[in-house]
Amino acid sequence: MKLQLVCVLALFFIVSSCATNSISQTPDIQSETTTETIVIKKIEPTKTLSPVPTFSPTPSPTQVGGGSGKIIFEYMKPDYIETFPGLAGEMHVFIADLDGANLSPVTAQLDGFNDIEDISPNGRYALIASMENVGYEKNQIARLNLIDLNSIDYEPMLLANVYPPYFWNSTAKWVNDETFVYIGMGDHEFGITLMKIDGSPAINLYSYQNNGEDKKPSEIIAIDKTRIYWASEVSKPFPNNPSMRSVENYIWWTSLDGKETNPLLVKGKQLSVSLYWNPLVLSSDYSKIAWSESAKPESGPPYHNYIHIASLSDLENLDSIDTFTGHFALKWLPADSGLLALDYGSFTWPEHNSRDNYGLYEVPISTESEKRNYYHQSSEIKELIDYSDSVDLYDISPDGYFVIIASKKFINEQQVDKEIYLLNLETLSITPLDGFHFSNPEKVNIHWLN
Repeated sequence: MKLQLVCVLALFFIVSSCATNSISQTPDIQSETTTETIVIKKIEPTKTLSPVPTFSPTPSPTQVGGGSGKIIFEYMKPDYIETFPGLAGEMHVFIADLDGANLSPVTAQLDGFNDIEDISPNGRYALIASMENVGYEKNQIARLNLIDLNSIDYEPMLLANVYPPYFWNSTAKWVNDETFVYIGMGDHEFGITLMKIDGSPAINLYSYQNNGEDKKPSEIIAIDKTRIYWASEVSKPFPNNPSMRSVENYIWWTSLDGKETNPLLVKGKQLSVSLYWNPLVLSSDYSKIAWSESAKPESGPPYHNYIHIASLSDLENLDSIDTFTGHFALKWLPADSGLLALDYGSFTWPEHNSRDNYGLYEVPISTESEKRNYYHQSSEIKELIDYSDSVDLYDISPDGYFVIIASKKFINEQQVDKEIYLLNLETLSITPLDGFHFSNPEKVNIHWLN
């Protein structure tokens, strides 16, 4: 049954004012050369936890490439200090089994805050951004490191200076198992650079010419066979409250040969969204794109929010679903059969509607002869939503049976109760992953290892 819920104007203004909390200052990255690699040497094995009873979901995730059944994620210092008291830094990347056993630090040789940028398609290599502070501190740079996940006892390889990421964005992504792109300083200019892990000379694909913030890269969204899709970031005052500002992301694409850079046009106009609230996701076959859209003051009344699905070869024709809120976490289901959509608007503004209208939905790709269907919420999902102040959606397992979700309950201004779960996409049952403790109220990175 098609969901047809209309957002009220009051909800939008609350959404807009809350969005300013995510605004940070754009840094000026220094043109320091960092392409010299670090000499790799062996260090002493890192400390691991004693084994605990193994958690075995049914059906268990398929073993793919020897790594499935493990996750890679970020822990803040309060989460690891008791187990690893000698580990310097404030945020580290770890690997563990699904029950929390065999916890091992991946970034033990790095200081500061360490953020997962991307995992290579074969699951072997991780791109890690390391920085002194979290967020867009003025003049802060992040150092991009390469870590072989099969040899985490060896020192990382320093690659380049990159634009500092935050919890929700990525400034480096893999093209394939041997090639990646990053936003930051190339040999001479800030822009987008392509690099191989074999030491081949880096190639500048796009240079920022100081010709407007709307043309300055701040996030890499996705990479297909021929293009890099990226976003700029522009801060704007609210029309009704100039003392407050919101962030708008303008979407661009650059060809992998560096010969073309153009705005991504939807119905003849450059696509712009606020990526913190409205993520863009490409299907695994690179043929389709999906995003959510929040109502704007000039769009009504009446005011509408949407999930849009379109073919990248035809962005003039959109398949649009009218939704109650404009805030969805989106993931493509295996074989690109549809979208997994988590409507989380209710968690921030529950007074505007019953929580029965929110939750996790499957959005199949419709045809003329099909009707769009949604998951009915199981009692377990309803119970989790009723308890939580916020829920985050993470990776779908390699076999497509499970998705990792996180529930957050704010105890007070300084304390948050955050738990992660496996949601079985066939039975809609939820299994808590009790071996983990996340104190970071932000959405940290959690990935399955292939």
